[in-house]
Amino acid sequence: MRVLALVEGQTEEQFLKRLLQPHLAERGIDLQATMVVTSREEGRRAHRGGVTSYRRIHDDLRLLLRSKPAAVTTLFDVYGFPKDLPGYPDPWPSTTRERASRLAQAFEADLGDHRFFAGFCVHEFEGLLFTDVDVLAATIEPDEDARLPLAQRLAEVRAAFPTPEDIDSGPQSAPSKRVLAVAKHYAKTRHGPTAAERIGLPTLRAACPLFSAWVTRLESLAGDAQPRERGS
Repeated sequence: MRVLALVEGQTEEQFLKRLLQPHLAERGIDLQATMVVTSREEGRRAHRGGVTSYRRIHDDLRLLLRSKPAAVTTLFDVYGFPKDLPGYPDPWPSTTRERASRLAQAFEADLGDHRFFAGFCVHEFEGLLFTDVDVLAATIEPDEDARLPLAQRLAEVRAAFPTPEDIDSGPQSAPSKRVLAVAKHYAKTRHGPTAAERIGLPTLRAACPLFSAWVTRLESLAGDAQPRERGS
């Protein structure tokens, strides 16, 4: 069963390839990740990553759906998701769960295809990494003596929220901003997927219920015989 995932950038692409692809392959699901197109050069696609416009996301998803996969999903950050999405929640819900739910509902309603369901990192990919701050610190600063203060500072952030997914989405307080505030040499594409892989999928799921629900939905596709387009 072929399932396509449109993702925000290289970090999310590597995350899916290294953690979710092997996991889902055991269930007969071939998950294939592709980055959103953010520019075109000389008539060719240029995969740059990052999301600046919902229209680009919409167009890429339509192309993926036309390739006849069993299902199509996404992995985008809730933080910074383009507000030109039709039905974008306004006012912005106060709770993390409601934010993710309302955004996914608007996204799925706009695509209007039974095979599509939205997936988000809440509020940002780095939020998942706060699942295990010791592993994150050791990935950023491999030297055992140097990483202890970093782990402590990351632990202080984590302790202030019920789950890693509740770490907020302010311009200076989003998960990535909090990591960079204490580890200025953190490199998203280099450290992010490696830390997530070392933390491990079971641990991530146990700490991040919204992420886990998305993975569960992907796993459930193995039991879907023939997903149908909405209205068919």
